Amino acid sequence: MIECAAPTHRRPNATRVARHRRELVAELTAELGRQPTTTDQLLIAAAADLALKQQALQAAQARGEPVDDAAALKVAGLLNRCLATLRRGAGRKSVPRILDRIAAEQRGVA
Repeated sequence: MIECAAPTHRRPNATRVARHRRELVAELTAELGRQPTTTDQLLIAAAADLALKQQALQAAQARGEPVDDAAALKVAGLLNRCLATLRRGAGRKSVPRILDRIAAEQRGVA
């Protein structure tokens, strides 16, 4: 008889890092101050991932491990760019869709 060992894998999203990522996503979404668009959701997810990467690099550096300075700067720059894009989007006006514009032109409103 062959016995199977209990699975050693964890549930998805059960790690400390995954919980921290979810918290970051929730905080960034709350700070947005509006219902996030799909693009906003993608930017928020990317910003959360970059923030985690930046924290991991800083922790490695604090432990005295070698850290690639260029990689750390790149992560910081990308995170800054994501957050700046989210900030700029907060005050943006709704861009009319092409179908709405065509319909308005047909009604003579344009």
